[in-house]
Amino acid sequence: MINKGSGQVIAPDSFCGDVTCDRDDFMFSVEAKNRKSLVLPPLLYEKNSRCEFTSAWAQCVLDAEENNKLPMFFFKPNFNDDWILLDEKGIQLLEVSTIPRMVFEVYHSDLDLKVRRGKGTEEIVRPLPMPYVYRWKVLADHCNPSKMFEGGLEA
Repeated sequence: MINKGSGQVIAPDSFCGDVTCDRDDFMFSVEAKNRKSLVLPPLLYEKNSRCEFTSAWAQCVLDAEENNKLPMFFFKPNFNDDWILLDEKGIQLLEVSTIPRMVFEVYHSDLDLKVRRGKGTEEIVRPLPMPYVYRWKVLADHCNPSKMFEGGLEA
């Protein structure tokens, strides 16, 4: 694993994202952001591929894909709002498809993305999975944590 800030090799490629688990069977790559500029309304605009939210979701998705994991993105734009995003595979795995959520069907075609990677920014053209948006507490109250591990916590 390479430290995203310094570029130094700090561990084998056994984890990814901002938050890591010490178990290899953890199914998610977790990104976490706490920024006022990370808000949902820009998704409704025509140029949503350039908004910070889309860039952060793309970073989460790309890290997950590179490590054969599912994307899980926590974000907190202000003191009162706390959200988590999953893709469709994530909600199926966690069995949370029936709880309240928002769905943004905005990534239907290839997007011209600027994604923060390491110390720089990559330009990528590709589609992104549709994000399913949950409040942290609502998801936590309805989710079985053992579903986040391949084979459950007993494995």
